[in-house]
Amino acid sequence: MIAAVVGGIAILSFTRSTDGPQDSARPTAIGATTLAQSAPPTTEFVESTTPVDTTIAVVTTTTTSDSTFAAADPYGGVATVGVIGPATTLNPFIERSGMGDAVGAITWASAFVLDAETYDIKPGVLSEIPSFENGGLSANDDGSVTVSLRLSQQARWQDGQPITGHDLAFTAALLADDRRVDSDLRELYSMVSGPAAADDTFRFTVTNPSIDYLNLFQVILPRHQVEGTDLFGDWTDRIWVSAGPFIPGAIQADGSVALRRNPQYRGVDSQGRDLPYLDGLLVVPYLDEAEVLIGLTEKELSVGDLGGGYQTAADRSDLLISFAPGEEWEHVGFQFGSGRFAANPRSMVSSSAFRDLVAVVVGDDELVSEIGGTGLYPTSSIVGSAWPRGAAPDQPEIVEPSLDEIAAELGRDFEEQPPTVVYATTVALDRSQMAGITLRELAARGVAVEPQLQDPGLFFRDAVIEGSFEVAEWAWTVTPGPVGAARDLQSWFGTSPSRDGLDFYRWSTNTESAALVDEIAGLDSIMDLGELQTALQSIDGQLLDLVVVVPLWQTSSGAAYDPRRIDGYDHPRFGVPITWNADLWLVPGGCADLQPGEVCGGPGQPEEAG
Repeated sequence: MIAAVVGGIAILSFTRSTDGPQDSARPTAIGATTLAQSAPPTTEFVESTTPVDTTIAVVTTTTTSDSTFAAADPYGGVATVGVIGPATTLNPFIERSGMGDAVGAITWASAFVLDAETYDIKPGVLSEIPSFENGGLSANDDGSVTVSLRLSQQARWQDGQPITGHDLAFTAALLADDRRVDSDLRELYSMVSGPAAADDTFRFTVTNPSIDYLNLFQVILPRHQVEGTDLFGDWTDRIWVSAGPFIPGAIQADGSVALRRNPQYRGVDSQGRDLPYLDGLLVVPYLDEAEVLIGLTEKELSVGDLGGGYQTAADRSDLLISFAPGEEWEHVGFQFGSGRFAANPRSMVSSSAFRDLVAVVVGDDELVSEIGGTGLYPTSSIVGSAWPRGAAPDQPEIVEPSLDEIAAELGRDFEEQPPTVVYATTVALDRSQMAGITLRELAARGVAVEPQLQDPGLFFRDAVIEGSFEVAEWAWTVTPGPVGAARDLQSWFGTSPSRDGLDFYRWSTNTESAALVDEIAGLDSIMDLGELQTALQSIDGQLLDLVVVVPLWQTSSGAAYDPRRIDGYDHPRFGVPITWNADLWLVPGGCADLQPGEVCGGPGQPEEAG
């Protein structure tokens, strides 16, 4: 999946490459940047795709026992998946939901996808990612850039029709012109100038070069099916043809969606065997994590998404838990604006030596185990949580300074004015613990700490947004991928042309930061991923060297699954629907030796949990 943010809108696409082995293709998502402790953002527009066959039923028969793979035959069976967020339609141009994302992850056709192991942008239905080196990008004399998207010969719709440049041209024109399409999305597609389509290529020009071209074609519409219909009026209770490993039916009366294997899907496993393994999936929506856990308890589900509440299933001996880094990036930030003096008239933030001291104290990875154990993932990069390849390869080593160095830099006498720090954060347990650790460690070094633990609403409104803190701890919701990393930097540490700046540190207002702020703003015009990687690594290193913030950790999210009913489940990193690799799921022990009346992968599977 690829993700990006356009305006304040989260544009999501979860899909997998259809060209070559799929074991390592791990698509992911992107969400709008929000304060992690604030209320969830209002439901926003997203793109998606799924098929038109509304007569699909979950397959309960299995492959025969004389299969080529004998007892090791991975094929057959059905998995039941619990997700959070019911849907009234699978058309994402009308509504986005947890159900829609889970179904879209295994049905949508996208030009670009994110590898969820590395968050590198990979080709979805394309044969390659455009670059200046391979000719997919070419600079013109007038400053514009021509983009050539070359389609993979393996990319096909479920009805066997190839996915062509004409599908991309149709999608671009429709989303740019239909006034019912979200205004930010229409603006995004307005960058497509001088389009030219062929069976294997779609070419267009971007007048003002922008990394946002990588946000185009998150969902490609099949021209041969959607042309001549009303995207909003005719596609509410049905959906267009699939390009993924499964084909979904209509939403049933209970809100569930049944999917069957897509015979046109060209993915293969590491042994060259066709994917998917399963005959089908049943995706069942729930309102929250508590209901998902009930579904697991009552043996309705093979796997259930529990989000950040996955530890509620930790005492279940019949279930296994899989978890991965979550979307919240915790950090300590400094206030560079004048508001810091309202919190502490003797603020020391202007001293780089003081910021180094705080970084040494709170940036110790061993503290994470003291606070949250396996529930937190230590991080030492600003960019790395969104795109590991964009992290500075040589992160600066900070040497702990003495109080004398800090006093000299500030021109103060700490005998007359003892050093003090006001550490503001919320009353959340992990943050209260971090405040206590900071107090303990700085006190041991001769610096008094005044913890200010506040209600989250008051903290974000009165301290963070107003800039009336000195040192504060909170979390951002990270936007995965190269484009997301660039947009997050622009929001957090500068000004963004496409989003309101969220520089609550007031760092970008300092004259000393002007050159780096310009570098961050300049990320907009980079279209080549290699160049973007180099720029992000440089900016990440500079921000870390200046100690504008101190990265702490990422939270985690997870799911529980029944090992008697499903194998191959691997919980994705933040932002990715749990169905991301459903084409690799299989029923433990195979489905060749079922007794009459048994459903492969369903309730009553005879094997005991391993």
